[in-house]
Amino acid sequence: MASEPRQRAAQADWQSWLLHQNTFGIVRSLPDGGDILDCNNVFARLFGFDSAREIVGQRLETLNRDRAARREMMELLRRTGAVDEFELHIECERRGSVWMLCTLRMIQQQPWGEIVEGACLDITQRKENEQRLRSSETHYRALFEHNVAAITRSALEGEILECNQAAAELMGYASAAEVQGLNRWEYFGDERRSAEVRDALLREGAYGGLELPLRRRDGSQRWVLSSGTLIEDAGGHLSIFTTSMDISAMRAAKEQLAASEARLKVLLEQLPAALWITDRELVVVSMAGNAAPKELLGTSITARAADVVNAHRQALAGHSSTYVTVYDGRTFQSHVEPLRESDGSITGVIGVAHDITAGEQTRSELARSNAELENFAYIASHDLQEPLRTINNFTELLLQRFGDHLDEDGREFAGYITGAVERMQHLITGLLAFSRLGRQPTDDQPVEANAVLEAALANLDSAINESGAVIHAGRLPTLRIDPNQLLQLFQNLLSNAIKFYGERPPEVWVDCRKQNDGQLRFSVRDNGIGIPPQYYERIFQIFQRLHTQREYAGSGLGLSMCRKIVERYGGRIGLESTPGEGTTFYFTLPAAQQEGKGEGRDGSVCTPGASQ
Repeated sequence: MASEPRQRAAQADWQSWLLHQNTFGIVRSLPDGGDILDCNNVFARLFGFDSAREIVGQRLETLNRDRAARREMMELLRRTGAVDEFELHIECERRGSVWMLCTLRMIQQQPWGEIVEGACLDITQRKENEQRLRSSETHYRALFEHNVAAITRSALEGEILECNQAAAELMGYASAAEVQGLNRWEYFGDERRSAEVRDALLREGAYGGLELPLRRRDGSQRWVLSSGTLIEDAGGHLSIFTTSMDISAMRAAKEQLAASEARLKVLLEQLPAALWITDRELVVVSMAGNAAPKELLGTSITARAADVVNAHRQALAGHSSTYVTVYDGRTFQSHVEPLRESDGSITGVIGVAHDITAGEQTRSELARSNAELENFAYIASHDLQEPLRTINNFTELLLQRFGDHLDEDGREFAGYITGAVERMQHLITGLLAFSRLGRQPTDDQPVEANAVLEAALANLDSAINESGAVIHAGRLPTLRIDPNQLLQLFQNLLSNAIKFYGERPPEVWVDCRKQNDGQLRFSVRDNGIGIPPQYYERIFQIFQRLHTQREYAGSGLGLSMCRKIVERYGGRIGLESTPGEGTTFYFTLPAAQQEGKGEGRDGSVCTPGASQ
């Protein structure tokens, strides 16, 4: 049997080995932060030291400066005699914030009396992980509760374990508490889709981007875009984590767009034209319309005629153009435009072509018919003028030779013949001029309207002086027109204004205003006898008169020619009238590129028998 000294030595060796080979930090110290009697290296490293030798003999309170924590620990230790797994947070100089899990006991040890023995484990990393976990849980909970997407967590069998407010509102409930315990399979998806979702979850562990019908609390239906994941917790329990977004409006818009595209496709296919789109290499990538030659799809425009290629290249440069081409024996008028993206970049060319074969044939026949009509009108007028001249000549001979033998009635009758011949000659001359109007080329040029008005008034000088007419004329603008046709327009309207007056001497106002569409609106207003509304259209028809020749002389062609001139330049002519008070004739014409200064009356008044 070993001697007592040897036993004590062996026990000391065993205690030393336990002290220094332990994975826990071991320490023996005096109470209340007193001297450290002994410790192992693990304990020293808890405070940032390399070995126990560096801290043995130091006061524990220099290592743990948290007096409140020391006081709490010592009170508990004195009261119970031992403390198991006490979490201690200290602030040490070398390591900063440190968390320890401590087991302490108070013993009697000679020669020091009471000493504290402790075993400490560094749990700083665990406490940091716990803090991160709490922070993560806080963030998760905030994201879960306040997410605009509907989020649910449910059991595999369908029971909803938890959800956020967005999910409750989507399902038609006021709060998330009302939704918990409901079966998700009865709300999200019909029977077939629910089975598909469960199969996908069990097979793949997740599903995504699935459009599902949602039955709400009130029985109405919405459509949601849903994604889900199968999650297994630490206990091996499975649950489904899903997010859903209401896409009812988007789905309805998508269906409307599809229907609109279908209608557009039908419309384009039935359109009596050819439409096509090319890329930047001028390859035809799309074609529509019942007149479209489908065999050109996928071909290059560069293989076509030079004018076609040039028009498409101009479109790629940002310019539109129109051209006429012949394909498969038919004539097409085509218009091409640059195809632009929303940012303005040109990605290709878009074009449309109309079959104008029939129109070209009609125009050709019309041109031939017009030429024949003009030739006929010229020949007819010439042939009609000859017998009229004969009648007029023999009437004059009759008066010269036998005038002394004719009584007053005879001479009056001869005057009727002469007057009728003269009117017939004027009608034939006017008819010939009317037939030629619109077919002869015009000499369009920038024209000062005031100058043309002065010329018209000069031609009407005799009628103005005879009637005592007063003409008010403002400063009129410049426009691009054939000056002879503008002269005829002014002269016919002014002649009517001077001719058709009542008891008051004629007074006429000539004015012009610029319209919002850029056209010029001329007006010729008088104080004459006026025109009843039922005759507004009739007076513009050829040879239509409202008065007899005896009441007011004229051929009935003037207003017809005015309409033809105005419409030739893309304008319109009309009137406003109050019987007994006067009439305003107005007509519109395009302005020149550079207009004159005046656009309205300047208040000038012409004296009777003169014009200004």
